[in-house]
Amino acid sequence: MVLFLSCSSGVKPVSKGGEGSGSLSGTIEISPKLAKKIPQGAILFVMAKPQLEGPPLAVKRLPVSAFPISFEITGADVMMPNVPLAGEFFIVVRVDKDGMAGPAQKGDMEGKTKKPVPVGHPPVPVKIDKVY
Repeated sequence: MVLFLSCSSGVKPVSKGGEGSGSLSGTIEISPKLAKKIPQGAILFVMAKPQLEGPPLAVKRLPVSAFPISFEITGADVMMPNVPLAGEFFIVVRVDKDGMAGPAQKGDMEGKTKKPVPVGHPPVPVKIDKVY
């Protein structure tokens, strides 16, 4: 299904979430010293953020399991309806100790790509190496 939204440059087709969208994928690793500190019940959030500050466009919530962990973010993970997963994004990965979405809390662990990754790029590695 294609929806048409008007914008300042005219009419632009926009894919409904998940349709025709590319993906971001890769492998998550964790620093060995942090792997020992993962609390029971922690959740892994993989986020596609257009900028390092501010909210993510897409989020995937995964259980924490044995590392390395593979991930794929697609249009189905976009949080706003009718917004395609397109462009470049920082991939931010967080082990969240309480499993609740939101800003990082004390004890959460995080890693991110150094540069934005374009949608459709070959799989990228992300290493969790920071504790809040």
